Amino acid sequence: MAKTMPGLRKYSVNIVKRPPNREPAYDGVVELWFDDAASMKGAFASPEGTATQKDTEAFTSSIMTMYIDEHQIV
Repeated sequence: MAKTMPGLRKYSVNIVKRPPNREPAYDGVVELWFDDAASMKGAFASPEGTATQKDTEAFTSSIMTMYIDEHQIV
């Protein structure tokens, strides 16, 4: 559903692998990329964004949201 959000530039799903000797705190990380904060806010306020959020809450036990500015080194 997230891929229908307006202004979405990149959508990645990262599956967490079990590290040696412990269980990971979560199963995966989803990255949604937008051009800027205004585009992101508009996407989540849209009908598609609202539906995506409701769908996510239906199958996810916990959600942690991080807003990140990427600084690429290499």
